[in-house]
Amino acid sequence: MKKKCLALIATLCMLINHNTFATLQQDIDRMIVNVHPPIHVGVVVHQADTGKILYEHVSQYLFSPASIQKVLTATAALIALGKDFRFRTELLTNGTTKGHVLNGNVLIKFSGDPELTSDDLQQLLDTLASQGVKKIQGNIYIDSSTYDSIPYPPGWLWDDLSYSYAAPLSAVNINKNKFILHLTPGKNVGEQPTLSSSLPSNVAHFNNHVTTIARYNKQCPLTIYSDFENDFSLHGCISKKEAGRWNRSLAVRNTIPLAAAIIHNSLANNGISYTGKIVTGVANNQYRVLNTHYSVTLQNLLKHMLKKSDNLISDSLLKQLGYYTFRTQGTWLNGKKALEKILHEATRMSFDKVLIDDGAGMSRYNLITPNHFVALLDYIYKQPESFRHVLIDALPIGGIDGTLIGRFYNQAAEKRIHAKTGSMTGVSSLTGYIYSRHLGILSFSIMVNGFVGKARPYRNFEDKICEYLVNYHGMQHG
Repeated sequence: MKKKCLALIATLCMLINHNTFATLQQDIDRMIVNVHPPIHVGVVVHQADTGKILYEHVSQYLFSPASIQKVLTATAALIALGKDFRFRTELLTNGTTKGHVLNGNVLIKFSGDPELTSDDLQQLLDTLASQGVKKIQGNIYIDSSTYDSIPYPPGWLWDDLSYSYAAPLSAVNINKNKFILHLTPGKNVGEQPTLSSSLPSNVAHFNNHVTTIARYNKQCPLTIYSDFENDFSLHGCISKKEAGRWNRSLAVRNTIPLAAAIIHNSLANNGISYTGKIVTGVANNQYRVLNTHYSVTLQNLLKHMLKKSDNLISDSLLKQLGYYTFRTQGTWLNGKKALEKILHEATRMSFDKVLIDDGAGMSRYNLITPNHFVALLDYIYKQPESFRHVLIDALPIGGIDGTLIGRFYNQAAEKRIHAKTGSMTGVSSLTGYIYSRHLGILSFSIMVNGFVGKARPYRNFEDKICEYLVNYHGMQHG
């Protein structure tokens, strides 16, 4: 009799559990059906600790991920490089000092530090002044050989390339490879506006074909295009009412002239002359290190990268993975291969039928499934706390910070959504963890592709699913 009672209780528990999650399935299905206009949606939800599937909708299909791709890059970097990894920028020489003269060359070896600033470079070069050098009898070399010279991965849109969010990647990254351009309308209609930038002189050239008009005209937009020589062409109109308000954050397409200008100015500020030129070159075993600048740790880089969705950090880490894994110059291709190798060995996930072409998620060629992201999130959650919290703590928190600061604010899901956002034209995505009230911690991925117009309705759809899961207790239906 006792055995029969236990069996009956077990059966009832199974039925209750089945009905509970059948309701969840039906409710989220209804949310997807009600999205208008219809779009391509993939959703999957797991219990993070057990990997139990609570919901899935075409989660095995391929989608363009946008910036949630950075979760893959961050995880692979943490596995391979470790949380204490730092980028190094080194000042070297092959010469000797006699009096105040350095007889030989100076070389700066860049390693892809995505957070290096002009002040950091200045401080590195101050080493020469502190050693009493007043003259360099030789050249100053810029060594960018840690990475190849291809600044963009396959699949980036050419009309994005002038803007700072699409800044090119090089081993030589300075001030995020971006600058501010200011336009001041002419005093009279028909005049050209005045241009000024935050760049040192002679780094970029601006071809100004912009006209001042009385009021904004959407038929005459202001467009900016540029090339690898840092030549910028500006066309269109600016209204007189935009005086003092027209600023754009643009990309330095070629960072070598920027590095050369900063080096020249830094030496001049220290009263140091040089007889040679500032050119590119590669260090050999005749060079010795004079000083080294270290970036912040990978743990801090990942926090900035994921919370702020920083493309340059993501892509530099991808090439760094290629450099570190294969002990050769970092490239887009070997970076991709390294990422897939690292994640496959850690998680056993297959990357045979997906496409990964960059670290940031901006490539239009990227195609991957929601299942890949949730499998990775489940893996992260089951790792030791020292690993797990580096990544989870780096994710934006709903209503609190990062790219989720304006979402879930003052709602039941505030502070309960720790997730990475993704957004491009026609793409919206969200993946991470839900700290639910009744179901424990959930790992989830929502990928939306194929819409025209603003992303706001689809972000609202993502938020609605998250809010639902935060509060779900098995009684919601209808």
